[in-house]
Order: sequence, then structure tokens, then C-alpha cells
Amino acid sequence: MIPTQEHPAWVRVCMLWILLSLSITLSAQAQAPSPPATEPDTARISLNEAIEIALVNSYVLQRSRLSVEEADEQIRQAWGSVYPQIGGAASYTRNVRTPNPFAGSDAADLFTSFGAIDWLFYNEQQRIEGNPTLTFQDYLDRRQQGLENAGIVQSTGGNPFEIENQFVLGISATQAIYNGAAFAAIRGAEHLKSIVREQLERDTQTLVQQIRTAYLNALLAQEQVALLESSLEQLRATERDVRALVEQGLAPRFDRNSIAVEVVNLETSLISARNGAALATRSLNIMLGIPVERYLVLTDRLADYRAELPEVMNLSDALDAARAMRPDLRLVESNIRLREEERNLARSAYFPVVSAFADYAYLGNVPDNRDRTLTDPDDPFSFSRETNSFFDGSYWNTSFAVGLRVQWSIFDGFQRRARVNQVAVNVKRAELDALLLRESIYLELDAALRNVESSWQRIESQQRNIELAELNYQEARNRYREGVGTRLEERQAASLLDQSRLNYMTALHDYLIARGELETAMGKRAVVIEIND
Repeated sequence: MIPTQEHPAWVRVCMLWILLSLSITLSAQAQAPSPPATEPDTARISLNEAIEIALVNSYVLQRSRLSVEEADEQIRQAWGSVYPQIGGAASYTRNVRTPNPFAGSDAADLFTSFGAIDWLFYNEQQRIEGNPTLTFQDYLDRRQQGLENAGIVQSTGGNPFEIENQFVLGISATQAIYNGAAFAAIRGAEHLKSIVREQLERDTQTLVQQIRTAYLNALLAQEQVALLESSLEQLRATERDVRALVEQGLAPRFDRNSIAVEVVNLETSLISARNGAALATRSLNIMLGIPVERYLVLTDRLADYRAELPEVMNLSDALDAARAMRPDLRLVESNIRLREEERNLARSAYFPVVSAFADYAYLGNVPDNRDRTLTDPDDPFSFSRETNSFFDGSYWNTSFAVGLRVQWSIFDGFQRRARVNQVAVNVKRAELDALLLRESIYLELDAALRNVESSWQRIESQQRNIELAELNYQEARNRYREGVGTRLEERQAASLLDQSRLNYMTALHDYLIARGELETAMGKRAVVIEIND
């Protein structure tokens, strides 16, 4: 297991990047090919460091994290529909021409009677005081003369009710009392957030396994290069000995030609292996987001990894673990609940929406001509004029109203029924997706367990084979030193030993990948690979 670190993960990653930027190595490990002379920068990196870098740099994970943030905002937006809604409005209207609301009616006679009332009141006052009274026409003439003396000209045409300027300043508040669609949307947004969270976790598990596989592939490619280089060095030494024996007449030229062909073939294989190792490392650069110009030196070695059977080695236990830990299994279950909430949302259209409201407005009706005629209280035929201010209280007033509002669509041409049926189909589709995933997980776990078992058996077999190949090589060396064996026999024994070691490394590589696939299939992050002390 990886020892517990004191610093947070982001601090460790930042420190690692600083080390990667400052570290320039002079040579790679023994199993890795030497970096080309043209490489300007070299970085040393372990498997667990590679995984930490990938978790920070991965574009896939960055997109998934953004999806989680978006889901959070969608939940806030859904909750906003049940909070009070407050709005304001302001308007100005210039009435260029306003119709007379009393046009075509007998209302003009009514307004004329208002003047008659004033006349009656005047004559009554005169009789009380013992003064002579006036006829109605004389009363009107004296009023008109008084207005002219004061320089007041009253309009006799147009619309007396026309107000040129109208202002409205209002604020309104609405509170939903019952809205089934709003609460269904809130629950749906929460299920959506659960889905994207589980997708983020599954993307993380998949990425870790991909990085682990790419790193192990690069290690195996470097092991192949190292073994081929060792074999080629031994083969060239054997070629020199055989060539000397041929020159002394102690061996046929056939042996010399045969080993020369073998050297050329091994050199060709080494060229291909080096190219494959370089490409495998460059692929790791791309996956980690490290510029390909930087040469990566892998600090781990396949031989350092500990090969132990995992605790879960039967299908039933693996299935139980997957049901408890697989995020994509929880994802499809959340998807079913999301579709069910969509069905509730569609059904909510059958019910009314009840809300309370409050409206407050400040209204202004301001005419262009704000002049006002004043009558002398002691002389009804003496007048004066004054102009009101723009914000005079006679032009401005307020209004306030509260109430309940019910909105209910009674018939919409069977559209609601169609929407409910469509969502019901989506619910069934989500249930089928969940069933298909469960079956896929079963097959995935079964294949992963078989791969772990078969690669473990290959490891055990190759361990015994290495022991036998080492004994055979020691015996061949002893025979050669004692003069009863040949260098070719020693070479063949060494080649068999190298091949056995390569087969063991390949089996260990396949086992580590298979174990990672098993852990990923069970819903674990296959981050840790135990190292031999």
C-alpha cells in the first residue's frame, strides 16, 4: 500500500511538477533504453506519480467536474422556481391624441348643470344678505368677464379629459403555493447531479486503469529491450569465440555463418523493440499531458512489483463488491429515478398552479398645462391663476393589490397524455439499460477473474521454468569451463534463460493488468501496486 502522506494531493502534484521541471537525468535505469542525445529534457516518474498527474491533467475528468458544477447550478435554478418571484416595471406614455370618453353621449348637459348649481348657490347667498339676484345668463357673463379681467382664457374645444403624460412605476411579488412541476424539477435536478457525480467517479477509475496499463506496457517494452541487449552482447561474444575456432580449424564454417545470421536477426529484433519502447513511452506522455519533447524515465521496474492473489477470487464475492461499489451501476439506478421524476413532471400538467401575488404601483398623470384657476372666496367673479409643480400630489397616486391566482389547463388536445406516455417509454428504456449493465458486469467480472487466474498460473509456471533454465545455464557454463562443452551450448542455455525471464516478465505484466481490470470491474480505483521491499 502507498504510505500515508502529510501533504494534500494537490500539494504533492505541484511538488512533483517542480521536480519534473528541474530534473535532468544523465542516464536511464538498466532496463530502459538510453535517451537519444537530442533529447533536451528528461523526467523521472513512477507509476503512482503518473496516476496523480493524470488525475489533475485529464481533460475527461475536467469535463466531468464541470458537469458536476453545472448540476449544482441546475439544482439552484430549480429551487428558484419555488422562491418568491419579485419584479419591477416602469413605463412612460405620451398621449398624442386621447379620445373623449363622453363623446356621443348627453354628458355635456350634465357638466352644464354644474354651472347652474353655482348660480343657485350665489343667488341664495344674495337673498340671505338682501342683495339683488342675477339671472343665469348674467351670472355666466359676469364669470366670463372676471376670467378675462384676470387674463385667463379657458379652452372651449378639444378633450377636457386628455392627459398628455402618464407614468407607471410598479413592483410585483408572486409566491407559488402549489406547483407540482417545480418540485418534480427539483428532484430531477438532484438525481441528475447524482448521475454526473457517479460518472466522474467511473471516469476516474477508468482513467487510472488506462494509465496503469500504459505504464506497464512501457515497462514491458523496456524489459524486452534490456533482455535483447543482453542477449545480443552474449551472442557477439560467442560469435568471436566461434570465429576463432573456425580460424584454428577446430569448428566448421557453418557454425560461424549460422551464428552471424543469428546476430543480424537479433539486431533487427532489438531495433524494433527499441522503437516500440519509445512509442510506448511517447503514448504515456500524451496520456499524462506532458510534452512529447520531454523524455520520460520510468523509475519502477516490473521485477519490483509484488505478485499476490487478491482476496476476492470467486465470482459471487466479486459480484457483491461490484453491486456495492460500481458507480456506473448506481448511475443507471439514478437514471431510472430521473426518468420517473420526468414522468411526475409530465403528470403535474394535470393539476393547477396556485400562487399568491402582491402588486404595488406609483402612478402619475401629468398634463402639459398645469395652470389652475382660483376664485376669490369673497368675490365669485374675481379670479387668479397659479401653476402646479410637476410632482404635485394631485397628479400622482399609489395603488396596492393582493390576491390569489389559479392557473389550470383543462384541455390541451391530449398533449399531456402523449408526454406522459413518452416518458413512460423512457423509464422502461432506463430499466433495460440497468439490466443490460448488470449482465455486462457479470461477464466483465467473469473474464477478469479468469485472466487473473490464468496469468497467476503462468507466473508460477515461469518461476519454475526460470529455476530450471538457471540450472541448465550453470551446467552449460561448467561444461564449457571444464572443456567438455562448447560456447554454443552455453549460448543456447543463456538464450533459454533470457527467454524464460522475458516470459516471466510478460506473465507478471499480464497479471498486474488483469488484477487492475478486476479491481476496476468491482468499482475500485486500481491505484496502488505493491512494491517488493
